[in-house]
Amino acid sequence: MPDRTTRHPAAHRELVEEFAVADRDQDGRIDFEEFKLLLEGLDAAMSLDEMQMGFREVDADRDGWIDCREFVD
Repeated sequence: MPDRTTRHPAAHRELVEEFAVADRDQDGRIDFEEFKLLLEGLDAAMSLDEMQMGFREVDADRDGWIDCREFVD
């Protein structure tokens, strides 16, 4: 698989920065509440069920947290 950071460094950097903003407690991971606040801040107009489904999709390893790699991927 190609390294996404070499194809789109500006987009990768922007996502890493967005992750840092979303990680409000700065613990290196985003929990559901932080994810919800991120979506609300983007005016995503999603229901709670849709947000939960989106969180589960991004949480690739299903550990209940989104780390920076999952977020960027």
